Amino acid sequence: MIARNPHFNLPDHRCHGSRAVDAFHTATALMELPFRSEDEDAALLTAAWTCHEHWILADGETPWGRLTAPLLLARAHLTVGRLQLGLVLARRAWRLTGHHHLGQDAAAEALTLLIHITRRLARHTETEHWLHLGTAVLAQITSSSVRRHLENAIMN
Repeated sequence: MIARNPHFNLPDHRCHGSRAVDAFHTATALMELPFRSEDEDAALLTAAWTCHEHWILADGETPWGRLTAPLLLARAHLTVGRLQLGLVLARRAWRLTGHHHLGQDAAAEALTLLIHITRRLARHTETEHWLHLGTAVLAQITSSSVRRHLENAIMN
């Protein structure tokens, strides 16, 4: 018999939402540390995947709920140096922004990750592709912080 995780049998979607938010905050706090140990890297990935699972159970039917997890997971994998998986997750997030018409801010966040990851992987042709799209999206961005992040990705 396979043991079930008790966290995934909760009757109330709000419990999953609360756990997703807690895991999200844990993951982002760990990402912001200037230096992390291997244990903290592992905790970061665990928190990101925990957020993903609980977010799907709480809000997985909404387009924004489907996008939050891949963006967080891509950032987490980029942060700990797992670039190949980060790239797969960032591409997934990019596809979701267009498929669900989530707006230019969401697209810019996905593009920023794609530019950073492909540069680190030295995939020059793919980086040029994302830079071109990033430049086109930049003029349509409404959030100044998202705009600044994408501008920094394009310029650096």
